[in-house]
Amino acid sequence: LDPGTLVHVTANEEAKSVDEKRRATDPYWTAKQAPIVRVKERAGQPALYYVEGQGNHGWTSSQLRV
Repeated sequence: LDPGTLVHVTANEEAKSVDEKRRATDPYWTAKQAPIVRVKERAGQPALYYVEGQGNHGWTSSQLRV
């Protein structure tokens, strides 16, 4: 993923709709997309993606949805 790519981030939120059927293992995603602002890569480690409006927290590609 490149800087500027719009993504949704996993979130620890309750379902907005009580009628929505979900499994306990289904992730919740942020409602709005935000751009990746920085990518940090280290040898032997997964790349960390920093997303606008998500503080100083790095996310792995499995925690992002394009």
